[in-house]
Amino acid sequence: MKNELEVRHEGRPLSQPYIVTVMVVSKGRKDISSASFDGGQPIVVNLGVPIIQELRFDAAPESRGVPVPKVVIDGTRVLVGPSMLAKRHTLTITALVEGEPSLSSEIPILDIRRSDKPPTPAIRLEAPKALVLASTTLIIFYIITQPKEAAAAAEAILAFLRSGAEAIIAYVRDLFD
Repeated sequence: MKNELEVRHEGRPLSQPYIVTVMVVSKGRKDISSASFDGGQPIVVNLGVPIIQELRFDAAPESRGVPVPKVVIDGTRVLVGPSMLAKRHTLTITALVEGEPSLSSEIPILDIRRSDKPPTPAIRLEAPKALVLASTTLIIFYIITQPKEAAAAAEAILAFLRSGAEAIIAYVRDLFD
């Protein structure tokens, strides 16, 4: 079966296109000053394959007065800094590359701990909160719009829980008698 899908960039076919996202996260409680970059060298993230084009750049959180660090695409590398990295700041660079990436990095920042572990998506932490909020909202709406039915439902739930608790107590008593 021949390939029927062809990806092109500016008219040039790409044989192995990949979309890569590079994240630089400053998790510390303090800003990282530009003077902390050893010898004025930037953070280097080498993807090992040609970067065809930067597709997107985000700096979060966006705050007034917080400068956006310098980011340069250079062949196979993404260079960040040397410039201030604000505390709890995340830089996200998404790029189109040609070939399967092979990541290596150099972080010439003095006195930091480095982690190559991908961040946990925030949506996983937010989904239970949203579910609880939606459930609570529906319950409150039910109580306000149908108070008699809500009271009857609450009494039925409490009676069910009470009978379950009594059954557990009876079971435990039978174990020790």
